[in-house]
Amino acid sequence: MIRQTKKPVFGFIAAVASSFLLAGCIIHVGASDYEHASDYQHRYKSGNDYTSANKSVSVPDGAEADEISSTNGRVRVGDGVSASEISSNNGTVDIGDDVTANEISSVNGKISIGENATVNQSIEGVNGKISIGQNAKVGKDVETVNGKIQIDEGSEIKGKVETVNGSVDLTGTTVGKNVETVNGSVYLRDNSHVKGDIILSGRKKQGQDWYNKPAKIVIDGSSKVDGNIVVYREVNFEFADASLMEKVERRYESE
Repeated sequence: MIRQTKKPVFGFIAAVASSFLLAGCIIHVGASDYEHASDYQHRYKSGNDYTSANKSVSVPDGAEADEISSTNGRVRVGDGVSASEISSNNGTVDIGDDVTANEISSVNGKISIGENATVNQSIEGVNGKISIGQNAKVGKDVETVNGKIQIDEGSEIKGKVETVNGSVDLTGTTVGKNVETVNGSVYLRDNSHVKGDIILSGRKKQGQDWYNKPAKIVIDGSSKVDGNIVVYREVNFEFADASLMEKVERRYESE
């Protein structure tokens, strides 16, 4: 009796196993490739693109890609990656060292870039801090709407550096055009060089300040500004070189 039941039972098990294998094949037909099973939830690759919706995207060291992007997920880019575009909508962008890209952007998430980055065009953010490591080269602008911009030594920004609600903190950085903020302070340290103007915009509404306290412009003795220092509101100046006050243009009415 036992011998008679073994055969149909094993046949049933084999049939179930075959159905699962077949189902797996059907699921993955036409789907994006992934490089390691452990990364299936987080690394999506299709052709030269790494993209995903509602999932994080992770790009391995040394990869080459056209587009790297995520909607509602984090973007992680390894060292030595080369890409045309790196972007995120509703997620942070974390980029390793020695990365090359045409442009980098994020909406509702911070951008963090390692050392020796080369960005041929601009780095743009909305609602998030931008931090850039040492020896970066940016062909155009670095700008965000709500967030601080921090750039480390040896970096060169050929365009402007601008934020609306946040401070600009430059260490050993050269900026080819203006540095501007509306609601924030500006710090220049360790041989930073602004070839354009420093501009602190602002306004008053019905006799009241928009800001709770004055912003600062802090420039150490090793840093310089080629253009003017233009302020549209009350500002505290902390200049190691007092002659920089000659560059200050106050474009507001003092009370």
